[in-house]
Amino acid sequence: MSYRARSYSLATDGGSIPPTSTNNNNNNMNITQDEFDAYEDVRESGVTNMFDVSTVSDYSGLNKEQIMAIMKNYSELNEKYGN
Repeated sequence: MSYRARSYSLATDGGSIPPTSTNNNNNNMNITQDEFDAYEDVRESGVTNMFDVSTVSDYSGLNKEQIMAIMKNYSELNEKYGN
């Protein structure tokens, strides 16, 4: 069996790669310090894979939208609320 590497190129005109949206409707959710801390408590505990949103929700009390907003904006929230 032989392996042939595929090459990909980025289209500058958008081509087949959809441009990323600058509309941050989902990212503008107001996450509080307490919500971020609940997420961090689960993350730091290591009890689950943080991509298992259902389990993170069970442990943190956050809903899916809150968890996804934290994941999407983690760097900014960590800078804002982190220790």
